[in-house]
Amino acid sequence: MQQTMLTDALGYIAAGLVFATFCAQRMALLRALAIASNVAFIGYGFLDGLWPILILHSAMLPINIQRYRQSVRGHCNQGISEHIASAQTGSLDPFYIEGGKSCIPIVCTTSSML
Repeated sequence: MQQTMLTDALGYIAAGLVFATFCAQRMALLRALAIASNVAFIGYGFLDGLWPILILHSAMLPINIQRYRQSVRGHCNQGISEHIASAQTGSLDPFYIEGGKSCIPIVCTTSSML
């Protein structure tokens, strides 16, 4: 009984994380939520013996990790003009500036995006 409740709770958490990805406005946040969702669904699939869910999210996890790394690394290497152009086109990509060894996400809105 206790394990069933834990398994169900993990499933609801995983589903909530998928829902949260649809609310994300920045690509890096979307990928981070997707990674968390994949981990939760892997646990859920394992605990409940749901092999299709376990296989699907095990396959999607490395893809999401790679895409997350690409989105962060790619923006750190772009110039400021590329970031502005990206923001003005309404891209989901986050607007980053290089700050030391890490990138700092900055919320960027323009009147055309409101």
